[in-house]
Amino acid sequence: MQEKLLDVIAKIHDAALNPEGWDSVMEEIAALVGGHAISLQQFDLITKSLSVEAAVGIDPAMERLYAEQYAAADPWFNLGAPLIEKGNVATGAEFIPLRQMKRTDVFNDIYRPLEIFDFMGLMVEKNHLEWRWLTINCPPNKQIFSGEDKKLLNALFQHLRSAIAVHNKLLSAKIQLKDREAALHNLAAPILLLARNGRVLFANSAAEALFSSASPFALFHGEIQLADMTARNILISALANPI
Repeated sequence: MQEKLLDVIAKIHDAALNPEGWDSVMEEIAALVGGHAISLQQFDLITKSLSVEAAVGIDPAMERLYAEQYAAADPWFNLGAPLIEKGNVATGAEFIPLRQMKRTDVFNDIYRPLEIFDFMGLMVEKNHLEWRWLTINCPPNKQIFSGEDKKLLNALFQHLRSAIAVHNKLLSAKIQLKDREAALHNLAAPILLLARNGRVLFANSAAEALFSSASPFALFHGEIQLADMTARNILISALANPI
């Protein structure tokens, strides 16, 4: 089991840099503790809204229905989330007995059709703005999570928190980059970003127009070319000695 745990930890850190790998990692986390579905959820304390950031093994339509119509009346959520501190793990059975949970609308309309009879949640982040937790659902053949399952999930806390923070920073940087590129494309002045060898790293819309058939500029294999040798030498000199 220790070897499996270390393997999952390594994959968590890999997924921080490769978002496409998150689904596979989440599947392995669920399998590690015998769960059959897993989701990463975020609750905005300002807007009082719940969003699902990632989910595996759960019907997306059912997930949206839960977030929009049932989360506010879910005893597991209302009783559990406020009490679980950051870094702690808890199960639904710790907050409300299953026999009592079975009498609720959310259990009969959402959990029962999805064959969820217990959950285990890890509070990944908790501050005055948001709660973020990882929830793993318990399959019918297991019924309830054990203390050992809780220890395994708790061992992933720091690794998940670190990986999610890195992932969010990279996502924010990508969004900022796209916004800045859009702003540069809207400028009337041509802007080119060139490598020292003349390779075009970026060209805004106005600069792309320079490479038309009537222009002295041309692109060849991604590198800027000039027919006029004097102009070409000036360009090469300028690239070799940037300001």
